[in-house]
Amino acid sequence: MTGISGLTVSDTSNAEQWRTSMDWSKLKRLDLSLPSNLFLETFRGELDGLESLVLRHTSGFWGDEQPLCAFDATGDELRQNYSSFIAALPPLRDLSISGMGRPLNMTPILETHGVSLEKLSIHEFEHDCRYNTGNATWVRPVLSVSEVEEIILSAPNLKELTLDVYRSSNKWPNTMLKTLAKFPHLAQLTLNLDLEDPRRSKYVEWCSMKESVRDKYCTINKLMEPQLNYTTAEKIFQTIRQYQAGTKLRNLTVSAGDFGRRVGGGLRAIPNHELNKPVLYDCWMEENIVKCRDRHCDGFDDDLFL
Repeated sequence: MTGISGLTVSDTSNAEQWRTSMDWSKLKRLDLSLPSNLFLETFRGELDGLESLVLRHTSGFWGDEQPLCAFDATGDELRQNYSSFIAALPPLRDLSISGMGRPLNMTPILETHGVSLEKLSIHEFEHDCRYNTGNATWVRPVLSVSEVEEIILSAPNLKELTLDVYRSSNKWPNTMLKTLAKFPHLAQLTLNLDLEDPRRSKYVEWCSMKESVRDKYCTINKLMEPQLNYTTAEKIFQTIRQYQAGTKLRNLTVSAGDFGRRVGGGLRAIPNHELNKPVLYDCWMEENIVKCRDRHCDGFDDDLFL
């Protein structure tokens, strides 16, 4: 294969065959699904022309998304190898990392790519590792304020950013919002908030299960507070713009829950539950007035495979 500028590789098991199939130095965009250590080693030094990298979860037989939910020494080693692999690439303009179970070590990555980066996405799914670890109150790890400040210092040319942000104690994460306002050239920001609070649950209003299994099948998590709605989405946008000294944010996308995922594509639902449906708001400025549009996630299209 020659002349290919972009490629998606979902099966990285045959690393050497992939390496000899084309001139990888000409590749500009690469999308990888949890590559193996062998793949990382085989392609070290082979991607001299790369400008955009997506490192993400794998997809199962039914299209379900499977992140890296191993938190033992093997999982930690693989994450460190991912970080080292990215750091060894030529300076990138676009980097997207998702499905790692926890954020990668960004320090070596930013040392290489910080100045060149214009678009950065770091995202984990809300629930997935809760099921894998057996910890019902597991909460996805997010970047701390100090880690975001490191990105601000190392990547001053960022124009688009996607991050997960945690809110607790019935308060919006204003310290994080003020920190995000420090990016000097940020125009597009996407924030992913948790939809549910795993520490609080309630009975659904309707459930056909027999009494002996009602506790297992007839409870759902309560919504995380404060809840995301039109007013609060608008307030988040205004708060960030209020603290920006330079270029003002033009667009904000903020979601609660894994918006856009199918039930069988990663969202785990049990029949007869009242589902807490993800929601997303797009906000923008129009003649100095904040405008927001909501999108609700109702497309659960593969219930047969639950």
